[in-house]
Amino acid sequence: MSQPTELTGSLSKGSRRPTDLVDHIGGKAAHVDWLIGRGVPVPRTWVIPVGVDPDTVVLDGLISTRPYAVRSSATVEDGKEASYAGQFATILDVRGETAIRAAVADVLGSAESNLEEAYRAALEHTGP
Repeated sequence: MSQPTELTGSLSKGSRRPTDLVDHIGGKAAHVDWLIGRGVPVPRTWVIPVGVDPDTVVLDGLISTRPYAVRSSATVEDGKEASYAGQFATILDVRGETAIRAAVADVLGSAESNLEEAYRAALEHTGP
């Protein structure tokens, strides 16, 4: 089983620019890492890095009664050439391991939605 990366301490301890982490954890997570490295309080955060199978992730430390938000941090999001704003699902008020796993699957599935595909095709057709 794989461990998700919990951003309780910064991955880079604030010493790396967020752009250095984008290919590994995506733009949103890289910026959360940057904030943590500078001592900014943020909600407890976990990241499933690129290349890790979410079905193999061990969800230790989650509080089953606490609500979580499951969001994307795709490597194509929040870039210089395209934002992809609103193209990937965000699921709020998710409680418990089963619901979190289902929400992760839904967010991953949103990367293959018709809306996202149309957005990507428009970018390829018109350029950034």
